[in-house]
Amino acid sequence: LLLGESTSCAAANTPVRMLMSCDGAIGVAFLLHSTSASEIAPALPNAALVGSPAVQDEDALGTLFLFRLPGVGNQSSVMVKSFKCSNVRVIGNLRSHTTRNLLWPTNCFPMPDTGGNTSAEEGWCSGFRETLSRGYLLLNDEDDGFRMTWITLNDEPDEGMERRSEHKRSSATKYSVKASRPDIITTENSVWDGILSERFSGCISSLPDADFTAPSLHIGHEAFFSIEGLLSEIMSRRKRMFATCLSMPDYFYNLISVSDDGRSLKLIIVFALRKKSTQEDPKKKKATPAAVGVFIEFDIFDISYNEVEWVQHPRLSDSKFL
Repeated sequence: LLLGESTSCAAANTPVRMLMSCDGAIGVAFLLHSTSASEIAPALPNAALVGSPAVQDEDALGTLFLFRLPGVGNQSSVMVKSFKCSNVRVIGNLRSHTTRNLLWPTNCFPMPDTGGNTSAEEGWCSGFRETLSRGYLLLNDEDDGFRMTWITLNDEPDEGMERRSEHKRSSATKYSVKASRPDIITTENSVWDGILSERFSGCISSLPDADFTAPSLHIGHEAFFSIEGLLSEIMSRRKRMFATCLSMPDYFYNLISVSDDGRSLKLIIVFALRKKSTQEDPKKKKATPAAVGVFIEFDIFDISYNEVEWVQHPRLSDSKFL
């Protein structure tokens, strides 16, 4: 499957990164379409990766493969079902301090909102449910945020989840700040394609999905977490701090961790506060720092967050330093 996707370079030179869940149940392959992506990614801020002339389409795009690892589930089936997400931005994954942060166990799953809510007060989902069965949260870094995919090991998301609790959306939030922007997390149309293949040869099968009955992976939900939207939210709350910024500043971010239940994220965002040509007013008692960073705790389901800690640097703000 992987080699069949690589059309721009020889198989031996195909940039691919493999990631396995900590319990050895599922694996993810990040296949890049260009060998130059690893050289470009570290040099540009996240905002500059989108639309930059230095980053051609093939440099930023790749394919994700999601598959079940051997030794898990029903081994009697000759066929296995995997999933492929084609032509998505994967270059952001290269700049993460570790790709291990992109796949996490979870027992919290969003409950779809059938009412078509679009405001931040209403939220992107109607709440979440806690389960005792295994689940996973995959985050693909797409330069300005994360594409989030919730995965289960069952054909149906509710299978084997008799003992569960549901938490409906309410005015109470986990963290102190309730975000006002409706675009920080948005629902996504399905971008994953199911693939049936022979277990031992890997050859693609023409068997219809309806005829495949063995236990397999299931894509439960998909959403997009916009880091730029979150940074815009912070900027709107702290107008004095961003007084020297006429537009969205250059920024970098990294995911630090996901909570044990998969409900909240910890991340850091760093950004430049001013241009190099900006002159400090000598009458000011305190100079404006050149770069600032903030550690964030963020709840996925109620869109609330805490600004845990702020850090700053008085002089440096170039992309390499950030």
